[in-house]
Amino acid sequence: MSKQDVTDGIVNLIRKAETELPEDVIESLKKAYEIETVLAKTQIDAILTNIDLAKKSKRPMCQDTGIQTFFVEVGIDFPEINSLKKVIIEGVKKATKEIPIRPNTMDPITGENHKDNTGNHT
Repeated sequence: MSKQDVTDGIVNLIRKAETELPEDVIESLKKAYEIETVLAKTQIDAILTNIDLAKKSKRPMCQDTGIQTFFVEVGIDFPEINSLKKVIIEGVKKATKEIPIRPNTMDPITGENHKDNTGNHT
């Protein structure tokens, strides 16, 4: 497996997280839509529409995509262990541009936005 494969895998996982919800969540929203009235029904309808559009267009279902967080477990003999952080950062940068996702990450001290969802210690 190459570094590019890992980077592309990260992009695909972020795309899935931003554009798809588990079927049980969608079914629960549909059930809620059936029993709710007026305002709640209107809001749930908008949410369901966004979910459908996101899946079809491969665009995020919500403008606020949050901060990408990774919990990585590898063995000590993993061949790319020393470059894994850099590969993850490249995946986030690529996902921000390609999907695209809104660059939310701000440096808490300087207020700088790197415009790629990465930054100092992020």
